[in-house]
Amino acid sequence: LDEAQRATLTEAYDALRADLPKGRAVGRIPLTFYVGDRLAAGLRAYMERCLHSGVPALAADLSGLYTEPAGVGKRRRCKDPVGVAQHPTFQAVLALCDETLASLRSTGQFPSRGAAEPRPTEPPTSLLWCLFLKAQLEEARGDYELGLELIDECIAHTPTAVDMYERRARLLRKSGDVAGAAEQMDAARRLDLADRYINNKATKYLLRAGRLEQAMSTIGLFTRHEGNPEYNLLEMQVMWVENEYGEAALRQGKYGLALKKFLAVEKHFNDFYDDLFDFHSYCLRKMTLRAYTAVLHSGETLQEHKHFQRAAQGAARTYLAAHDNPPEASQPQEPDYTKMTAAERKREKAKARKAAKRAADAKAEEEARQKQEAERKKAEEEKEEAAAAAAGDGKKKKSRNADRPIPVDDDPVGEKLLAKDHLTEALRLVKALVRHAPTNPDNLVLAYDTAVRRMKPLMALRSLFQSRPRSQGQDAPGAGAATGGGEAVDGGAVDQHTTMHPDVFLRTVYFATACDGAVTGGGRDVDLARAAVQAVSPPGKQALDEGLAKLLGGRSVGDFVRAYAAEPRTRESLTRCLAAAQAMLIIDSGASGKTAAADLVQTGGFQRRDVKVDVCATAHGLLRDEVQDAAAAEAWHAACSAKFPKSAAFGTPLKVSSAEDGAPAAEQP
Repeated sequence: LDEAQRATLTEAYDALRADLPKGRAVGRIPLTFYVGDRLAAGLRAYMERCLHSGVPALAADLSGLYTEPAGVGKRRRCKDPVGVAQHPTFQAVLALCDETLASLRSTGQFPSRGAAEPRPTEPPTSLLWCLFLKAQLEEARGDYELGLELIDECIAHTPTAVDMYERRARLLRKSGDVAGAAEQMDAARRLDLADRYINNKATKYLLRAGRLEQAMSTIGLFTRHEGNPEYNLLEMQVMWVENEYGEAALRQGKYGLALKKFLAVEKHFNDFYDDLFDFHSYCLRKMTLRAYTAVLHSGETLQEHKHFQRAAQGAARTYLAAHDNPPEASQPQEPDYTKMTAAERKREKAKARKAAKRAADAKAEEEARQKQEAERKKAEEEKEEAAAAAAGDGKKKKSRNADRPIPVDDDPVGEKLLAKDHLTEALRLVKALVRHAPTNPDNLVLAYDTAVRRMKPLMALRSLFQSRPRSQGQDAPGAGAATGGGEAVDGGAVDQHTTMHPDVFLRTVYFATACDGAVTGGGRDVDLARAAVQAVSPPGKQALDEGLAKLLGGRSVGDFVRAYAAEPRTRESLTRCLAAAQAMLIIDSGASGKTAAADLVQTGGFQRRDVKVDVCATAHGLLRDEVQDAAAAEAWHAACSAKFPKSAAFGTPLKVSSAEDGAPAAEQP
């Protein structure tokens, strides 16, 4: 906006403010175009009004003002702590909050600003919400320790405020104490047992802490109790729970259980698509053509939804993990019969038959026992229901779904899903992902990982072409489906790395290293790509060489890695620096490569984007195990311990606060 436009808008909103003095919108909207002293005055008035009224979401509301350029004519909200801390509007908000907090602590009033008459005394809640705002601002700029101190002060001020315990759990999670965050959120839940939102938050945190049974018991408090809570969640299509549960099971290596949850989400979307057929005749009969076109469009974009993308990605990762880590039971060790005499072979085979029969009998007995137990529980429940009905003289209204039988799950832990061909199922999911979200780098990374395991190097190369920046050359033929159709690749050279995803960059290095016959080693990922490249035919090898030369811009893989490491955007991000360091060790495992990798990890410290506990832990592992620099690893660990002292990786988890410390807690019903 130019100055004339700003003046016109300012005049219009001043007139609206005179007509609507109590309206929040006329105070909030102008903050998006105010500048200078006008912005400071508008922020001050808006913040004081919200603090006096007690608005917990004030920090989230103001975060919409922290924007940065995101392309031509576009802006996006700053989310990384480094970007937020450097934003001028955030700095203005933080300064106003500090000034207001100091005034409330000393005088109990908002700053007077030179007014002739003193400001009225504020209620105690104004100080509480100002402390809460300050804690959220410190969280936004990455100072989690100061945020926790302020939240503890809030809890001491008002021990029964649920928002304070919820924010404390969030700060603990960002500090790296996932288990403590789950305990803290569960303590917040117990303060208000009728609040579905805080119950859902507690379930999510428990799942992320790996406590699956407790999470299901918690979410079951708000499901129908005449049936199985898990079946009720499946029937009600609660997809966020299924995705969180699947990811938690995947982290624990329970591949069958993870697949069961992820593929349940896929089934929900298939049901959505089938249900669309019911609207065709209805829309045409009622002549609601606009709604009908919307229905047709939704059928084409249904699988672009974030829940489907998340579930399909999780299922594909699970199948790939199961392929890479087959269970021992699927690899029976048979004796070598060729070195035995006829009598010994006969004896060993008889032993094997007896062992197989014992295993089958044990399985049948276990199934019979489970069936008997289920029948016993059902009989007891029916008896209890009959007694309750008799005691209440039949006055209690029975739920209409109480008599509906719950289907028996013949695959409770997903063994049948896990028995399918892993790579075939992963390919099916990847095709759907790339078809509906072809620009998502996570989907294209999965397409590459699936292709190299299927020994399809040309498909892997095409996935890398699709992953490159859109402005660099033309897309490879067949870009609409990275794993279907022909295997030809083409396109212009990649000359810059400014928008290349770190995972895409690493896989490009893996693949280029595998195609370089002079390079040996490189690790497991390079070995996977090398096995796929070695299996290709001579014409296919020629196409690989030509496509790889275009992908690297005619440079060697070493020059490609060094150019990426020298990019300013790489130096601004710890995640990108870590990817560059890993690639540097692949192309040069000697002393010079290790020195360059250590420099990439350490230079810039925590004044970079993506500084999170898990990324810092990965960087520490690289310095300790791959670079093998004990002094650098120890220095990095000390710095991370100071940054995240309450993390499980670098510090000591913090004690969980509850209302019992300062006020009576609500009891579990």
